[in-house]
Amino acid sequence: GGAAGRGGEMVLDRWNVHRTGGGQSNVDIRGLSDPLGRKYVRCVDFGRKNVVVDYRDAPDGSQELHLKYWKLGAFPFRADFYVLIYDDRYSARLNEIWHVTVASRLRKDIQATLGQASPMELVVRGDGYRRRVKAYSSEPREIKFLPADVFHLAPQQYNKLELRWTPFGTDGMRRVHVHLVDIQTGELVCAWIVTTVATPPAITKDYQVDVAVGEGSHKKVSFDNPWSRHRLFRLRSTDPNVMRPKTDELEIPPRDRAFIKLYISPFLRPGFAEVYLLVNDEEDQNEECFRIVINAER
Repeated sequence: GGAAGRGGEMVLDRWNVHRTGGGQSNVDIRGLSDPLGRKYVRCVDFGRKNVVVDYRDAPDGSQELHLKYWKLGAFPFRADFYVLIYDDRYSARLNEIWHVTVASRLRKDIQATLGQASPMELVVRGDGYRRRVKAYSSEPREIKFLPADVFHLAPQQYNKLELRWTPFGTDGMRRVHVHLVDIQTGELVCAWIVTTVATPPAITKDYQVDVAVGEGSHKKVSFDNPWSRHRLFRLRSTDPNVMRPKTDELEIPPRDRAFIKLYISPFLRPGFAEVYLLVNDEEDQNEECFRIVINAER
């Protein structure tokens, strides 16, 4: 802490980046909870007076720090400020320095059933440059883009990009970050916060499987093609770490039956898990959903 009092380079203890949807009047950032002793906080926001610092005593005797940033602008608004944390009320013993970045994002909402793809269109207005860009997300397993690779962003025009979200895991709401990046300069061209809502699928069959602790297991379930033509089905597991189909696709002749082969990973201890096996059509829309309850015993 004493090094900050010299004329040398500042030592940064934490750099917090907070991304939020544009157009909000304020952002509440919950920070430090320190049980080691009372701290004193000073904020440096370069005279803008947009940061309000509030810290209070928690029931366990620690201190909770809340930073509120006012007047958040629309995307691509970005602001930086510093939080100085001292050990004494006279600001003589510096404990930590935080660099906080507040960045606004465009907002989108999407809803889908577990294991079923849902598309959404993203629109990007090009600036004065012809850019080569690529889209990335914080959930690469669940979110795919079209185009999937690098593409050209036309200047001064509205460009369209398709996002396809296929939720796995558990149902509920969560936030996903999507960035469009210039691959030549590394510049962030556009960014979204996508609020996703996953709903449970309609269950058509239930299975219970007993396995031994510490051993992997191979199982199979039958599936019929009731149609008078060949069908290609896509197989999805909502939790591949627990159970996964051995193949991603299954082709069945007209009015015929096939078996879906499954692999169940070893359980380290007794217990149970519930996983959905989803049988989707060629467009990744759900046709059947099997709920498989796995019970691991010694």
